[in-house]
Amino acid sequence: MLNLAAWAPGPAAGARFGGRGRASSCPSPGRAPAPPPGKKSSPIRELSAGPGHRTSCTHEERTLAMTRRTNEITDTLPTAGTTAKPGRTGRIARRISLPLAALALTGAVGAVTVAQASASGTSTKAATPTCATAGLTASLSKHLAGGMNHAGAILDLKNTSGHTCALRGYPGLGLQDADGKTLTTKTHWGVTWYAADAGKKTLTLKNGQHAQAVIAWTHANTGTAQAKHAAKLIVTPPAATTHKTLKLDEWVDNGQLDVTSLAPSYKVD
Repeated sequence: MLNLAAWAPGPAAGARFGGRGRASSCPSPGRAPAPPPGKKSSPIRELSAGPGHRTSCTHEERTLAMTRRTNEITDTLPTAGTTAKPGRTGRIARRISLPLAALALTGAVGAVTVAQASASGTSTKAATPTCATAGLTASLSKHLAGGMNHAGAILDLKNTSGHTCALRGYPGLGLQDADGKTLTTKTHWGVTWYAADAGKKTLTLKNGQHAQAVIAWTHANTGTAQAKHAAKLIVTPPAATTHKTLKLDEWVDNGQLDVTSLAPSYKVD
């Protein structure tokens, strides 16, 4: 910063401007020598003694000259929006610009990753819905007989929903009498007298396709209190809360039924 106090009028001013100990002179109007081409005139030189000069300057004139010189110095400094010269300023600018460029690159990569994830999500195939009870037709496709008081049937569930659906696991079973009263029923999931269990697997059924399970029971105590005389079989598909009702005129010992998991088909001789 320019020290304006050094320019204040006083005894030392003459020595500062050259003039053998006397106060510097001020140029007469219109008498100052022209500066070389391309170079600004200096208020300090204008205050120097020379032909046509005045013997002294007023305080106001010296202040004006100092102000002009200060403005010239200020005009040489870089301003906002200009390009700094190589040096410390350029190094600082590079230190700032490099992290910003890295941050911008990180943001661009993140945007690409999000876009790819969104595209992947939209291309994922929607999960197959579970078969609803209303979209299935239930029937006992084959009655099974055998020795030692065993009996059974093959339960068939057909997809009639008009679209693809899925079934997984074991059907729920129950017994009713001729009056529609629910009888105490115990259901065992797994191996039956007629077939091994296929295991719990997800079955994808197109419209018109079937799934089967094998049901088995015994009737050794027909006509006694140890057996339930069933008129109807209640079938609840896996993951459903509603059921189908099938005709079943059978005596079932202790109301106990064995059933396999659903599979595309079971072969029973």
